[in-house]
Amino acid sequence: GKKQYVDVLSLQSAIENRFLRTYEYNLYPVNLSQKFLNLKESNKNAKLIWEEFSRMKRQLAPEIAIKTLQSKARVLVYTGPKIDHAVEIISQMQTLWNRKQSLPTVFKKMTGRENAIQRKNIIRDFTSGLTQSLVAIMVLDEGVDLPICDAAVMCRSNAKYRQWVQRRGRVLRKKDPSDTSKALVIDFILNLTTFSAEMQNKLNETYTSEVKRMLEFGGSSERMIDDLQQEMISLGWN
Repeated sequence: GKKQYVDVLSLQSAIENRFLRTYEYNLYPVNLSQKFLNLKESNKNAKLIWEEFSRMKRQLAPEIAIKTLQSKARVLVYTGPKIDHAVEIISQMQTLWNRKQSLPTVFKKMTGRENAIQRKNIIRDFTSGLTQSLVAIMVLDEGVDLPICDAAVMCRSNAKYRQWVQRRGRVLRKKDPSDTSKALVIDFILNLTTFSAEMQNKLNETYTSEVKRMLEFGGSSERMIDDLQQEMISLGWN
């Protein structure tokens, strides 16, 4: 509708007018295990596949976030909807970090369990770079003062389109007007080419909002939209 069109325009012009940072948009393809690939086409099975895709995203996110920390200072991981999802991701990230790095670092989470003062301190530490990675669930969509990050891992399924647009805008904010750094948005895409043609059609039909979101996210990035569409088509999305 008209409102979404205004959102897109305002984001694009905000980047061009240098209020927001430019950003790269990378898709990370996800493959499911064989038992899911053999499922017959039905609404129920499409839902099962999507639940597994969501689980896989949470499983892959810690390693992607740690890897991203090699080139970006502050990495935000969006997950949810359950608090346990954030707890699980953060503990895996800490384990991975401790295994690979001798330098101690602390990762924090923002869920419904932290009070207002704790949140304020977490955001301050993250924005200053003291905390290098933050794992957050929906709580960040509630208009609290938000951290400024250099990269975001979008590990959350089934959020409303509007929330996605808001999140991306928040990722791109500048610390100050002279900030010329480039942000990075990492998103996940389910590889549909391994499913039967019927199931591919069913998933395309059921999760058409995913296509819209990926094109929307990529459209204002530094990525050529044709290039993004080609990648999506090569993974079975049309």
